[in-house]
Amino acid sequence: MKMKLAKVLLSNGERHVAIVEANGVQLLDLSQVENCHRLSDILYAPDPIGLAKFLIDTELPPVPFNQLEFLAPIDHQEVWAAGVTYKRSQVARMEESEAAASHYDQVYTA
Repeated sequence: MKMKLAKVLLSNGERHVAIVEANGVQLLDLSQVENCHRLSDILYAPDPIGLAKFLIDTELPPVPFNQLEFLAPIDHQEVWAAGVTYKRSQVARMEESEAAASHYDQVYTA
């Protein structure tokens, strides 16, 4: 079974995770499950489709496409290997954090 999930911005400024349907989106209520705060939490769940269906906010009708804006489907994950091309950058990252130094060192030497 396929399901399309999206991050959307409503006309009132609220951001939501939603299921994309034929004529609009069905908003999800992430507050129903502890430690479920963003799209990636659903995607990394053992049963993403089951969780998304469970999170449907049945109190709200579907939102038509003309009343929302689709957002990039990303959260605030770390991005590795972006800008790790200069020796000066490597030294700066190593100085910033000794704990992260070994991780950065592995990236630079890869």
